[in-house]
Amino acid sequence: MTVPPDGWGLRRSKLVMLPALLASSALAVGVAVALPASASTRQASSLPSGSSLVAAAKKAMLAARSVHFDLSSSGAGVEEHISADAGTATGRQVLTSGDARATVLLTKRDAYFGGDAAGLAKFFGMPTADVKKVGAKWVDVTSGSAQYTSFAKNLVASSLPAAFLPTVKSVAVGRVTISGRPDYRLTWVATVSGKLFHESLDLAGTGPALPISQVGTSGKDEESTTFSRWGETVHVTPPRHTIAFSVLTG
Repeated sequence: MTVPPDGWGLRRSKLVMLPALLASSALAVGVAVALPASASTRQASSLPSGSSLVAAAKKAMLAARSVHFDLSSSGAGVEEHISADAGTATGRQVLTSGDARATVLLTKRDAYFGGDAAGLAKFFGMPTADVKKVGAKWVDVTSGSAQYTSFAKNLVASSLPAAFLPTVKSVAVGRVTISGRPDYRLTWVATVSGKLFHESLDLAGTGPALPISQVGTSGKDEESTTFSRWGETVHVTPPRHTIAFSVLTG
């Protein structure tokens, strides 16, 4: 069985099937979403550039070294969710889609994944024979393996900038008030796999330019993410009942 590399969300892709997600930055080509003319004229002279805010956000995200985020996606009648904690070398994701549920854990030595039968099949492509073999256990993926490297690469906070920050050159900047505080809103359009996605990302306007929330839409497809608990330590306890990935037959 080949476990797809896990990553930062639904992001125009199926949960966990994240090559399309992290490749989206390389595929993204677009233009800025313009502010209304009056707002653009009024604010242009006092706002920082999109590129400077993106650079500041990347620096702040890497310096924070950890975050909690909740991501929801809907489209074609399907709703999917990720609740995640990402640290420097540890991470945790809870994945849900309908009745399917799975969890991924990352420690410095091993990665683990588990879930109900529907979750193991949907999120990891696990064949029925292996689903029965795993049961309620956690699958242990040891460090040094290709699978562990994939999990580790995409389950830590250092992967966040590539997953959520715009890579297009044209990014519009506006002001938005969140909980009475003046913050920044970046807006842009990206083309991913032939589809236009209208994206907005709110950044803190005071202190480090950390993300607050993000929304992306393409037709009836919509995703939204909220970020919190920047800089908090992420503790992950290895599960007790495990089965080695190497013994699976798929």
